Amino acid sequence: MQDSIITEWTDENAGVVYRVSEKLEDFPTDVHHVEVYDTPAFGRVLRVNGHLLTAENDEWIYHENLVHPAALSHPEPKRALVLGGGTGGSARQLLKYDSIERVLIGELDGFLVDTVRQHFEKIHQGAFDDARLEIKLGDANEWINNIEEQFDLIVLDLVGYAEKAEGFYSRAFFERCRALLTDNGVLALSLGSPQRHSGAFVDRHTALQEVFTTVVPYLVPLSLHGGLWGMAIARRNDASGNLTADEVDSRLRSRAVGQLEYYNGAVHAGQQALPNFVAALLAPPTRSR
Repeated sequence: MQDSIITEWTDENAGVVYRVSEKLEDFPTDVHHVEVYDTPAFGRVLRVNGHLLTAENDEWIYHENLVHPAALSHPEPKRALVLGGGTGGSARQLLKYDSIERVLIGELDGFLVDTVRQHFEKIHQGAFDDARLEIKLGDANEWINNIEEQFDLIVLDLVGYAEKAEGFYSRAFFERCRALLTDNGVLALSLGSPQRHSGAFVDRHTALQEVFTTVVPYLVPLSLHGGLWGMAIARRNDASGNLTADEVDSRLRSRAVGQLEYYNGAVHAGQQALPNFVAALLAPPTRSR
């Protein structure tokens, strides 16, 4: 398979192409089609239902920026719920906090988790074996309504444009997430690409604003997914406020969160400075007189 390629379509009109060194897995489960490849550019990659889910050589860009802005904005996160998260990358970042007592991963497909355990140790780094972590299998859209515990953090670790993920971006689902958060609780999620998925990007941001007190969008360059990507933290209350670059660095030190490849205080501040076209997308509509 020396000359094989895989294509990642970012929308119906554009995509990116990656050369494949070797195909390691290619099989259907009850709910997914799972593929694992070795690639020269990104190392080992995981493809689910025709979309690249993660790659070992740059997953830290996604997971660090998804988890730490939310976790650091909370005064002392102890309990976290990760929906999706079958790669273990978000859990690995959360478990860096000594204050974290429990991480519950809600993953649809146990076969996907087994595949990650076998092929992607560089990503999960043993997180699945941490005593603080529990994996609950099944459709979170169903069992989330029966959860009685509350969480300081909820992380939606999902492929932003996959059809199976759309149910996790509705106003009703955000309202359920808000009900599961503690008073200072924070939701973290991706919004999709403001260039390739501008409609979904705006709709998700709008739905968040209708449910949460404070919504902070920010941008991350995800080369695996073709470019600029939107993320957001949504706070149940505004008690924690926005963090400055110095505050981010201070909290990273005081909470002994290390071994970060990408995220720091300067990055945190910079990625919240929205380009003009993104600010225009998210601006409230002008009412005519």
